[in-house]
Amino acid sequence: MTTRTERQLLHEVDINAPVERVWELISDVRNAPQWSSQARKVFAFGGTTKLGTFSVNLNHRGVIAWSTWAKVTDFQPGKRFANEVGMAGATWVFELEPGPKDGTTRLRQFRETYYPRGFIAGRIVTPAMGGEQPYNEFMGARVGESLEKIKNIVETG
Repeated sequence: MTTRTERQLLHEVDINAPVERVWELISDVRNAPQWSSQARKVFAFGGTTKLGTFSVNLNHRGVIAWSTWAKVTDFQPGKRFANEVGMAGATWVFELEPGPKDGTTRLRQFRETYYPRGFIAGRIVTPAMGGEQPYNEFMGARVGESLEKIKNIVETG
């Protein structure tokens, strides 16, 4: 069976802080509840987040609560961070680069979705969230909000 990958929900923001400062925040999976629309608690195993770090995530949206497990699949300090949520058939990616002005960062986030989706994502989770299209629309709006929260944390922190 051929697997197809689709990049979705791309958003970016310019942050008035150096790449190293932004990286410090976003590269620790335990920080995700500070900006995520769904993650409420992240339990990471193995100490400091690095390539291969495994985590269990407690999520909540409306009356629905669920857990996921994830693995850091890309960890390039100051450049790229990816966290694969296997049961969702998706990898969430941050890319960083110097911003348009000295001392700033352009932060980009997107989701890579794998098709065909697995049983849990395709038959249980996505339908419980109202179907793929409504869920993608909900998440698309939230990615932009998450980046704005990251920007605020870094710039005021």
